[in-house]
Amino acid sequence: MAADLTGAERAGGVRGDARLAYRPEIDGLRALAVLAVVFYHAGWRCPGGFVGVDVFFVISGYLITALLVRDLKAGTFSLAGFWERRVRRIFPALTVMVAATLVAGFFLPLASDFARLGQSSVAQSLMSANLYFWRQPGGYFALNTDFSPLLHTWSLAVEEQFYVVFPLVLLLFRGRISARPRWLRIGVWLGLAASLVLAAVLLPSMNRLVFYSLPTRAWELLCGALLAAGPAAGFRGGRWLKEVVAWAGLAAILLPVWLYTNRTPFPGLAALLPCGGAMAFIWANARETAGSAPTRAGRLLAVRPLVFIGLISYSLYLWHWPVMVYAYYGTMDLVVPSLGPIPVLVSAGLAVVSWRWIERPFREKRIAGTRRALFTLAATATAAVLVVAGAALWKGRPSALTQAARANEAALKDKPRVSNTTIADVRAGRIPRLGSQAPGAPLRVLVWGDSHAKHAVPALDELLGELGVRGEVISFAATLPVNRSFAARGELRDQVPAWFEAVLRHVRETRVKNVILTACWSGYGQAEPEALEAAVAETLRRLEELGCRVWVVRAIPVYDVVVPRALAGEGRPWTWGPSGEWRKTEAEHRRKNAVMERLAARSGLSAVFLDPAPALLEAGARFYRVEEGGVSLYSDNNHLTKRGAQRVLYPLFRDALTEALKEE
Repeated sequence: MAADLTGAERAGGVRGDARLAYRPEIDGLRALAVLAVVFYHAGWRCPGGFVGVDVFFVISGYLITALLVRDLKAGTFSLAGFWERRVRRIFPALTVMVAATLVAGFFLPLASDFARLGQSSVAQSLMSANLYFWRQPGGYFALNTDFSPLLHTWSLAVEEQFYVVFPLVLLLFRGRISARPRWLRIGVWLGLAASLVLAAVLLPSMNRLVFYSLPTRAWELLCGALLAAGPAAGFRGGRWLKEVVAWAGLAAILLPVWLYTNRTPFPGLAALLPCGGAMAFIWANARETAGSAPTRAGRLLAVRPLVFIGLISYSLYLWHWPVMVYAYYGTMDLVVPSLGPIPVLVSAGLAVVSWRWIERPFREKRIAGTRRALFTLAATATAAVLVVAGAALWKGRPSALTQAARANEAALKDKPRVSNTTIADVRAGRIPRLGSQAPGAPLRVLVWGDSHAKHAVPALDELLGELGVRGEVISFAATLPVNRSFAARGELRDQVPAWFEAVLRHVRETRVKNVILTACWSGYGQAEPEALEAAVAETLRRLEELGCRVWVVRAIPVYDVVVPRALAGEGRPWTWGPSGEWRKTEAEHRRKNAVMERLAARSGLSAVFLDPAPALLEAGARFYRVEEGGVSLYSDNNHLTKRGAQRVLYPLFRDALTEALKEE
């Protein structure tokens, strides 16, 4: 990313050197980091590739501190000079990328997506993208309905904020640092420890804040700072020791790339491994003298192809994400077999162009050669971006939208606002109510499941209200009503058994007699269908032992696209969105739901299985219906809108439950 330095500014020894010697192996390390991130986003067998950002942070902290220490010791440090170097390095390519992303946004089918792009552009221009995305739903670990082509700029904002704060702190204590260099090491140690402890403590309860904020990420940058200013900078280890440390450092970086997943608690203590690996590699390849050689691992990373990728790594990081987001606009994942490696290759081509004709001319002062010219150009370009982004925020593009597009845009938000029911909520009885709100209304129905329990709320709420009975809904996103976790991204994870038992205890204590299980069953256990079938069967058995009558709502068809976005873009000659036929056939749907097909046909189960899919398959039709009157019945790829729930689920529940509830 923005950790690159150029020419004499690139990494080298920092113990008072007048010049920082170029170290090609750090460009190679940068190449590993950016390739890990790109391959992770492309779905190319790097499930932990997100650690590449952490490696970048260490490199950046090391290089920046090396320059600052050098200038402080030489008495040449100035904030204006430091920030000029940073602006030359970061700003030009970043501004061009943001401008191109905004231009591409004019061809989006939904005005709200363009407005959201405007918001993130403003946040990026104000160096607060990390704070903006912290407050938004989704993220790198939730790539689905969110449209965020500038999401990756959160890491640049963290670095930019560090570049503002850290030099000011050094300048404030410049006298003490010059008199007693150990004060810098002590300060870095204290800052690193405080930031790491804060990240570790807050991660379980505030993982998004830890992921995006400078205070909980600063320790990674300070790892590099410690390497440049700490005792290790002057430690001369034996050759054999440096060889071992270098290879161990590479292993500590690469193993998380392959072994970490979206379920790894991150970036708390788990980030110590890649950050420590980057520190080890950089230290082991430091040159004590001008003629000293790097380690074998260092020479491996200094090969020309890797060095070149390292040189273009900042531009590659900038361009890969918006290219992928636009290429897969309207789809649910950044993995579309029909496109294959094309988005990555396009990103690489743009990165080379950006490095050759934008980065280098600015860094070599062939463009905006003076500090005044640079800052004037930066201020003008920032103002222009803010004007365009502000226009997107203020007006959007309503005139460019058809009535159907506006209706489909509304469908994205047409969903019930039901929060997750945590273990503590269940135990304390803080459970959302359905149906009759009369004080004496009997509790007759419990709806239990993942987010599909939420999209069933509008239909059940109306039906139970008409019948004068009360219901409750216990739901948690990406969490099945079974005794183990099958979700890759479920937040409960290892707490699922405790959640499961808490719900059963609630059923026993309230003596509710009708339990409706509903979930996106096809989204779980595809690799272990027998385990999923056994887990659902166990839930049915446990509920029957409590005397419950159980209803199981089978899944609706699930799509690989965000249905409202796909519908909004259909028929428009110039727009982003999926091409080709994306609707599902009955055979595809049944094959995806083989586990529930077997359970429904299984003898010995007293549960009643309800199937909403036939309501979406008209007689003689080949594909399931996703819209009515051109307006989506889905709010994303697998959840019905409130309107869709009324059309599909209400008749199903009315026909199945009315007589049963009247009999009690």
